[in-house]
Amino acid sequence: MRRWLSLLFGLVLLLAAAPARAGAVQPAPPRRLQVGRPGEAATAGAAGSIWVGATPPGWDPATDPVVVFVQGLNGRAENWWTDSVYYGHNDMYDHAYWSGYQTAFVDLYDSDGNPGSMWANGALLASQLRTIADYFGVEKVSIVAHSKGGIDANAAIVHYGAAPLVDRVVTLGSPHWGSPLADLAYSNWAGWLAELLGSRNDGVYVLQTGYMEYFRSVTDQRAEDRSVLYLTGAGTRWGPFPSALWLGGLFLSASGQNDGLVPLWSSRKPGATEVFVRDLDHDQIRVGRYTWHLFEPNLRTIGSASQPDAGALAPPGAFQKGMGSASPEPRAPGIEGEPVILRGGYGTDIAESIPIESGVGEVHFQLLTDHANLTAWVVSPTGERHDLLYRGTASHLEVMAGARVYSAQVAAPAAGTWTLHIRAGAPVAYLAETVLKGAGATVRLAADGVYTPGKAADLRLDLSPTARKGKLQVSATLRRVLPQGTAEEVPLSFQVDAEGLAARPVLPAPGIYLVQVVVTGTLADGSPFERTLVRTVAAAHPGERSPEHLQHLGP
Repeated sequence: MRRWLSLLFGLVLLLAAAPARAGAVQPAPPRRLQVGRPGEAATAGAAGSIWVGATPPGWDPATDPVVVFVQGLNGRAENWWTDSVYYGHNDMYDHAYWSGYQTAFVDLYDSDGNPGSMWANGALLASQLRTIADYFGVEKVSIVAHSKGGIDANAAIVHYGAAPLVDRVVTLGSPHWGSPLADLAYSNWAGWLAELLGSRNDGVYVLQTGYMEYFRSVTDQRAEDRSVLYLTGAGTRWGPFPSALWLGGLFLSASGQNDGLVPLWSSRKPGATEVFVRDLDHDQIRVGRYTWHLFEPNLRTIGSASQPDAGALAPPGAFQKGMGSASPEPRAPGIEGEPVILRGGYGTDIAESIPIESGVGEVHFQLLTDHANLTAWVVSPTGERHDLLYRGTASHLEVMAGARVYSAQVAAPAAGTWTLHIRAGAPVAYLAETVLKGAGATVRLAADGVYTPGKAADLRLDLSPTARKGKLQVSATLRRVLPQGTAEEVPLSFQVDAEGLAARPVLPAPGIYLVQVVVTGTLADGSPFERTLVRTVAAAHPGERSPEHLQHLGP
C-alpha cells in the first residue's frame, strides 16, 4: 500500500509540474496593443494592429521566447485563436500559452481587405516586430507564419532591417517559390473570373512563380537571410472532399503533391530545415493540435542556433541536431504531374468541347464561377450525362477567393470528345478545369524562371514517349503581366531541335511574363489529345536587384 501511495503521489507531482493540455482551459483572449498604424482609423483588424496574448505563469523574458504569429494571404491576426475553416477552434494560441510562450499576433495589409505584396507587408511587419520586442523587453523574437506570411517575414528580415530582431522563423505551408494558382489568375482562361472576384491584387501578383523566383534570387544569398534560422513545415492533403480546398489540390496535382493551395516543392525554402511533411491540408496546418508538437521543440531555446558565417551559406540542417532533415532541393514549377485541360470565358449558354484520350483512369471536371445561379453538366461521347454538383463558395481560398465551385468525377472515361454545358439566367464568368488521372501521355513546360531583358530566354516542352508518338500541334503565346491592366500578347513559336521542342523568345523589358501553351492533336491509337500549360517567368537586370526595383517590377 505504501508503494502504491508513493507512486500515486509521484504521479500527482508530475501532473502538477506539466503544463495543462491546450484546450483544457483557454487563456484570456489576446488584447490589442496597437490599433492600426499611427494616424489611421482604429478599426477591428486594421492593418498595423498588434495583439498580445496573456502572459503564461512563470514566463521570464530573459530565458523564455516571444513568438510572433503572422497571418497568410487574405488572413487576419484572429485566425490564430478563432475558428479555422474546416477544423473548428484553432487552438494554436492555447498550445503556445500552456507551453509557456509569450505570444503576439499581427494584422498586415490583408486584414483591411487589400492583400499586400511582400514589400508592403514586410515593411509593416518590420516596424511591428520592433514594437513587440521593445514592449516585452527582449532582443529577439521567433516567428511562426502561415502561407504567404512566411514570405512577408522573409522580406521584413532581409529587406527591411528586421534581421537583428529575429532568431528563427517557422513557415507553415508557405509558397516560397510561388503558386501555379497565382499564374492561373493571370491567364486567358481565368481572366474574366479573376477580375470579377478581385483575385488580381498585389498579394496574388507577387505569388506568381516567376515573381517568386526573382524574389528568391535577390533574397537567399543576403547575409541578413543567413543570420536567421528557417524551419519549414508542409502538408500533402487537399482538404475534405469535395471542398473548394480539395478542388484546389486537384488542380495543383499537375505540379505534384500539395496541401490544396501550395505545392510541396514550393514550401521548401533554400537554406532552411524541413521539420515536417505530413498528411495535412492548408487550413489544418495552422491549427495547433495538428502541428504545434511538430515544430515547438525548435522554438524553445532562443539564441542557441549556430548562426551561419556571413561569408558563406550554411548547409541546411547544420544548426541543431534533432531539429529535422535538410530541406530537399526545391523542384522547378511545372514538374510533371496530373495533366490539365483548361477552358474559360463569359456567357449564359455555354458549350465547351473537351477531348479525352484513351487509357485515362479517372477524369475530374471542376467549374469555378462568379455566382451559383446556374446548372452545369458534361456529356460523354456515348451520350451519357454527368451533372456537376455545387460544392459551395471558396470564400477562404487565397487565390480565386469567393468563387462558386461545381464538380463531377467519372471513372474510366470513354475516349473522344466530351462536352461541358453551362446554363445560367445571366452572364457568368467561368473557369473550367479538366484533370486527367492516370493518363499515359504527359507534357512538361520547363524554364529557368529568371532571364536577362533583351536576351533570349530558353523555354522547353518535354513530351513523354506516348505523346511523342502522336501527331501534335503546339499553340503558344507570351504576354507581359502587369499589376494593373493588360499587355500585348504575342505568338510564341516552339521549334523541333535535337532534344525536343524549344522556344527562345526575347523578353524586351524587366517584368513578369506569362507563358501559355496548348498542345492538341491525336495519339498513335487515334484518340484525341489536349494539354494546357501555364507558368510565369521573370526578366530583370542583375544590377537592379533592390526592393525598390522589385516592388515596381510589373509596371
